[in-house]
Amino acid sequence: MAQPTDLAKGPALTPELAQRLLEGAGSGLHKETVAACCGIDAATLDAWLTEGLSPTAIEPYRTFARLYRAREEGVQDQIVASVLDAARRDWKAGLAFLAARFPERWGPKAARQNAADLAPESGAADEALAEDLLESPEFAEWAAARGYKVTKE
Repeated sequence: MAQPTDLAKGPALTPELAQRLLEGAGSGLHKETVAACCGIDAATLDAWLTEGLSPTAIEPYRTFARLYRAREEGVQDQIVASVLDAARRDWKAGLAFLAARFPERWGPKAARQNAADLAPESGAADEALAEDLLESPEFAEWAAARGYKVTKE
């Protein structure tokens, strides 16, 4: 299909087509999929939404674009409510929500940073700690009581 940049050159936004597009937006489909299912090019839908959300929007694009965005937001609201409900029963759902909503604090990068902050320092300090532990009479007594033989390599 053609990709119009001028609204007058593309297909008409009829009430029937607008209703089908709004139903698609409310179902959670991607915008490109909604457009394809309704027989229009994604660029046409983008042009209608851009026009409708502009400060100088004209009808029917103004109402259509605002309703389209509201349907998209409505789907998000439903999913967020569902995830939060699941989080009450399953911690993994809560963690997934937090990682997506607050990635700087709960996302993968934050988890790696938190793990790095908690990891013990390696190197000479670890070796010195191990030496002190192996030479400790308390550790030798603890190990002997459990049948372990402490040796230095």
